[in-house]
Amino acid sequence: MSADLERVNPPVLYDGAWWGVAVACLLVSVVVVLLLRRFLVQPDEPSGVDVEALRAATLSRVRELVEAGADLDAESRRAVVARLGVEVRRFLGTVSTTDLDYTTRAEWVLAVDRDPRLAPAVALLGDIGDVVFRPEGGDVALEALGGRAVDVVTSWR
Repeated sequence: MSADLERVNPPVLYDGAWWGVAVACLLVSVVVVLLLRRFLVQPDEPSGVDVEALRAATLSRVRELVEAGADLDAESRRAVVARLGVEVRRFLGTVSTTDLDYTTRAEWVLAVDRDPRLAPAVALLGDIGDVVFRPEGGDVALEALGGRAVDVVTSWR
């Protein structure tokens, strides 16, 4: 019976040329992925940004905020702390390849995974967020947060 079945429906071998087509498609897809990665990867430093001038301006604004907030009540100091966070996020969002100035706390943690240099900044921004959004009463440590902000801005490379 087996011989009759092979005569009616003989086995068909695939042509070897199909293996060549499969390998060619695989190679083309690898080349396309490599080219896309090359063109879509953001540079380490944004072009056209004078980092030192931006750093000096940011440090000046941070110091002004800390001086201006020294004589304010606790609620007004929280607003100054919030503005301090804005300055740090704006600086890091401009000089780094992240969008730290527009993202949320969870996205900051992911940004640290991609760029560990952001760890001190994200820790500072988390503490600033705690002061601004979870006030538990008491004095706001504006000078300490201002000092940390200065450290983050000056140490960024």
